[in-house]
Amino acid sequence: MGIYDREYYRDGSGPWQWFAGPAPATRTLIALNVAIYLLQILFRLPLQEWLGATSSGILREFRLYELVTASFLHSPRDVFHIIWNMLFLWWFGSELESLLGSREFTLFYLASAVLSTLGWALIDAALGDSRSVMIGASGAVTAVAVVITLLFPNRKILLFFIFPMPLWAFLVLYLGNDAFALLAQIQGAPGSGRAFAAHLTGAACGFLYKQSGIRLQHLRWPRFRPRLRVIVPDRREPVRPRAVSSLHRPESARQSREPASSLLTQEQLDAQLDLVLAKIAREGRDALNEAERRVLDEASRRARQRRGSPS
Repeated sequence: MGIYDREYYRDGSGPWQWFAGPAPATRTLIALNVAIYLLQILFRLPLQEWLGATSSGILREFRLYELVTASFLHSPRDVFHIIWNMLFLWWFGSELESLLGSREFTLFYLASAVLSTLGWALIDAALGDSRSVMIGASGAVTAVAVVITLLFPNRKILLFFIFPMPLWAFLVLYLGNDAFALLAQIQGAPGSGRAFAAHLTGAACGFLYKQSGIRLQHLRWPRFRPRLRVIVPDRREPVRPRAVSSLHRPESARQSREPASSLLTQEQLDAQLDLVLAKIAREGRDALNEAERRVLDEASRRARQRRGSPS
């Protein structure tokens, strides 16, 4: 029985069942993209003009919301724009979410969307083409695809649904084409309507995320509190319980949302083990959290089983 066949992964029937299946964050992102696209088509809303990314809007007028909103818009004149982006998001995103957990995957996807759009804006401004508008999820999707390719470089993919080729070769062809096209654009060739800079920046985000082993959900952001005190004459200050934020919850509570290592396939376990070993090499074994230690224990247990020794 697979992990998603178990009772605690089932949520009955109905329209919301889509969000209760495997990879709920990936499903939610796809649903948001499709819903916004339908709004553009059915109601003819000029969302591209309102929410699309422009280098002048981001860098000069500081409309920073465009860094996020542009990644949820797609061309209403080209249905294949959203179809291909959503297909690749499902193929690669659902796999990566099963490895990272829904929370970490969502943070990584949104961070990649912001950084890939910012990278495009900087290059667009350098080229002096501040009137162009960038939309599409390609930057964030490329970041997801790069992480999966680094984890499973020899996994086969069907090019044009016909020709089998390893993921690493597909990624080299895809990014190589973008790099040559961007270089031609820098040298003055007319633009083709594709945001090559966003693709390449997204690829860089995926590469740095995988190689660094960073986990966004475990970052502790600085909290600024006003240094004010209320003084009550002749009374002791009441001691009020302080709200515990999600950043200061016990480690076990935070890790409860991450997939159990004993339920991972061997390929998924190997991918997580690769991340854990990279962290050990970088920070030492003492830096591991409880979930990462469980990955080590599970990998050791399965290795003993393969050797035939008792667990």
